[in-house]
Amino acid sequence: MQHKITALALVGVAGITLAGCEVQHHASSTQHHATPTKKVAQKNKTGNSIALSSRQAAQTSSSSDQGKQFAFPQNMQGTWYGVDPFDGKMHTLVIKGNQLTEDGHTLQCMTMKAWTPEDESIINNPQEAQNTWKQDHWGKAQWMDAQGHRWINVRGWYQSAGDGESYCLDQENVNGQNVPVILEAGGAMFTVDETYYRSQSLAKQAAAQSSSSSQQPADQDDNDDD
Repeated sequence: MQHKITALALVGVAGITLAGCEVQHHASSTQHHATPTKKVAQKNKTGNSIALSSRQAAQTSSSSDQGKQFAFPQNMQGTWYGVDPFDGKMHTLVIKGNQLTEDGHTLQCMTMKAWTPEDESIINNPQEAQNTWKQDHWGKAQWMDAQGHRWINVRGWYQSAGDGESYCLDQENVNGQNVPVILEAGGAMFTVDETYYRSQSLAKQAAAQSSSSSQQPADQDDNDDD
């Protein structure tokens, strides 16, 4: 899961109705799918790496005890499923507590209250060795308002450039039924990379609906004058 976070829609494919969502959809890039957390983890790397010492491990675990974990809302918790519009593969997004897991890669999402003087030193001096565990397993999470939605933006713990990934809860009409979805978007324009549903069945239905709609011939205007 190397980057992600923001709202709903099956990656810009026609035929899916999004409730009040005006975010842009990403329909052409084949590079969009280095899963969110993997993308974020990749952006954590700004210097050399060192092993996590026992003292650092203790400090890391104690930070969560001090209320520094990011709180994902209850209605986003659980397992979500999305079908990649490019390769047709099923992907999973799991939100549990402050953990964001995409296709098996997990990030501990923290607030800036967990930021330490050591972290500040590392971000200001890229040559310093990084805390390997934080680099690969922590993400900075915060709320953002954009495109008429409230997004949770997630970036690498040591990420100093780029927009990260964003996630938001929305609704989508699938075969006449309004269902909750999580939109995952990237970039400053919140371009939707993937849409996640509460079940594999809904994800497959949405994918089939999008495919069917995209194959419909465009309406032609009859301009003949009798």
